[in-house]
Amino acid sequence: YRISELTYRDENNELITLDRNIRLDAKFYKQLRSYDDWQNVSTSIAENYILAADIDFTGKKNIKTRVMFNRLESTGIVNGVPVKHTLKGIDLNYTKNGNYHALIQKIATSLKNINFEDIEINDTSTGTASYVNIIMYNYASMDNVSFKDITINAPNENYVAPIGRNFGYRLNNVTSDHVVASGNTYVSGFVAYAVNTANDRYENIHGINLDIQAKANSVGGLFGMYSTTVNIQDNPIYLNMSVKDSKIHGTAYYVGGIVGYGDCNYCHVDNVEVTGNYYVGGVVGQTASNAQVANSYNQGNISSNYARAYVGGIIGYITGNAYNINLSASAVEADGTSLIRVFNSN
Repeated sequence: YRISELTYRDENNELITLDRNIRLDAKFYKQLRSYDDWQNVSTSIAENYILAADIDFTGKKNIKTRVMFNRLESTGIVNGVPVKHTLKGIDLNYTKNGNYHALIQKIATSLKNINFEDIEINDTSTGTASYVNIIMYNYASMDNVSFKDITINAPNENYVAPIGRNFGYRLNNVTSDHVVASGNTYVSGFVAYAVNTANDRYENIHGINLDIQAKANSVGGLFGMYSTTVNIQDNPIYLNMSVKDSKIHGTAYYVGGIVGYGDCNYCHVDNVEVTGNYYVGGVVGQTASNAQVANSYNQGNISSNYARAYVGGIIGYITGNAYNINLSASAVEADGTSLIRVFNSN
């Protein structure tokens, strides 16, 4: 914030104006405490907000959508634990064809100590469009965030997930619990599509009881697909992730227990059923040539309806590096034929 002018009254009650050019290095926040506060959030200007109380939208109509935040945070510590407030009970329904069906259009800088809970978004439109999400575009660093009891039903749409497209620099300590997502392509239990740079770091991200269904490609428990132009073999982005007790299903290619197309390091999959047609893997459907999968394991079943389908217990198809990976207590099948494959390579 910058102050360009100061106006005050002196001891003689005379109005004095001073020209100044002063920068204030301070963050100013508005507070969110109620449904009415939410209805006043801007859809065109991203501002700082503190979520100062849980907000339950149950039974509320005409909930304002495509709102924008610069920062959305809960603050404070109780008994050494960060305060984490909740946005819950949100029900959104879309019947008309069109793009950008999301509760939050964009978060620009920070998302911290927030629960999203008991949210259902239904898009029954017949045309194929893009973005059905809780957060459409995330540019923010994210810490201590959870998505619980989330249903996003948009079988004809692309980019279907709690977050549609992520450009965030740092994601840490995120949980997706009981997330159901159905869509066309780029479908997952956390981020549909991520755009990464060399300095990004996504770690400590976990999914449990996920049910992910896609008509087409790029399907994962936590990430549908990522895109990057930098070599990340020596500086991995995706670290310490897990998915357990879940079902991941796609009817085309790039289907993975954690990532449809990408990489994963220190990634664990337990009791997860992964099914698809081509490039189907227990952890990653396909790696990029500049990526790696390391220090990871799968204990789940992987299958494809095609015999020459590139199906692997850890990686469906690898073009990068892989090491220190383990497959156990798993069934790997293609067109009904059992395979003993940790990964397939070029």
